[in-house]
Amino acid sequence: MVIFNGAAFFQGLLLALFFGVIYFILYLFNIDDSICEIGNARPMAVIFQAHLCAWICMLTATFGVNGRLFFIPTWILFTALCIILCLSPEAHWSRYIFMMVSFAIPLAFFRLKRSFMKTAWSEAHEALSLLKSGTDTTQLEYWKLIQTAAIVPQYTFFTVHFYWKAMYYGIYNGNDWLNHYKELLPIIGDRYVGFNQKQQRKYIELQQAVTNAMDWKQYSHPMHALSTLHYSIEGMIKMAEKMPQPQIAPITGPSTAKQNLTSEKEVRANFDRL
Repeated sequence: MVIFNGAAFFQGLLLALFFGVIYFILYLFNIDDSICEIGNARPMAVIFQAHLCAWICMLTATFGVNGRLFFIPTWILFTALCIILCLSPEAHWSRYIFMMVSFAIPLAFFRLKRSFMKTAWSEAHEALSLLKSGTDTTQLEYWKLIQTAAIVPQYTFFTVHFYWKAMYYGIYNGNDWLNHYKELLPIIGDRYVGFNQKQQRKYIELQQAVTNAMDWKQYSHPMHALSTLHYSIEGMIKMAEKMPQPQIAPITGPSTAKQNLTSEKEVRANFDRL
């Protein structure tokens, strides 16, 4: 049984849409479609399309859409397919150009991924600073700041940290991430009561693991608890989006005691729902 994750199905739909548009344009302008034809032993056409698939999957992976077959990323599978096709004796001399393009794909991936992760880490620091400053925010703004600050690194960050540091040096290391979460989790504080029982249990598990670790070597890596926190925050954001957010009222005169009482009841009711 072949097992793809949800992101791989999304990438498949994106590729189908992309090639569908290409075929439609070629048909619309009555252009020879030999460059996109797979059927009649056209190896360079297959190589060309495989490279397009590899580049598209690589670009989506840099933005978090990590399509996988079992545990292998789709962009690596397509890149390997490109190299195998380029080694075929039926391929044209231009296969050497495509071979160089194949090796450029992982280089481009790690370059874009580094830039994306560096930006995400900077935004997480800014969000944590705003949360620590105690600035008044709505429930929706608060949970969005928490979502930005609660950065979730790649799986290799926790399991093969020496590899992660070698590939993404200069962004942040294990101790940096641990100290970041030691400041972030207490800010959530009692607001995690809005989570369900399983989410609360995983939150406490993550908080204990972070608190008990003096440095990165002592951290126990509760990955499931970290991913649960991520999904819990998304749930709180969806809940807050359904609630009416406070707005600046027009200046129409002094407010009455009845109006103040009604406003206070609404705020308390909204807070209790969270």
